[in-house]
Amino acid sequence: MHNVDVSTRGSVKGIAAKTVKLKGERALELLKDNPCNVAVVLCDDKFIHTLNRDFRHKDRPTDVLSFPYGDDIDIPEMENEQMLGDIIISIETAKKQAAEKNHSLRKEVTILLVHGILHLLGYTHEEDHDEAEMESKAREILDRIK
Repeated sequence: MHNVDVSTRGSVKGIAAKTVKLKGERALELLKDNPCNVAVVLCDDKFIHTLNRDFRHKDRPTDVLSFPYGDDIDIPEMENEQMLGDIIISIETAKKQAAEKNHSLRKEVTILLVHGILHLLGYTHEEDHDEAEMESKAREILDRIK
């Protein structure tokens, strides 16, 4: 069974943690055969700005960050469930992007969540062909978890 643990940091309003949990678990069901766990933090721009500055050396807020757990990190086994990593989503930035794209906050957060999960699974968008593959997989998953 897949598990998504959702927590909040800072002022976060407009989306229920349960919604994010259910969408994330459904996406993982479609992407992974083996049980796995993901931690999601819903936060404000101040919190994600600090992480973006400290870990990516970009001194500004962003919409989503993914921190995959690598083989070099000692994580206790959880009943044969793999810990994939952490996803941080700025609800403040997601609200702005949802308004720009003229869709709901729920849809925008789901897009960011799937994007983050794909990064945890090794998808990237550094090269054009990688970006096309990641976008295609994201569309496939988003179409199935509406």
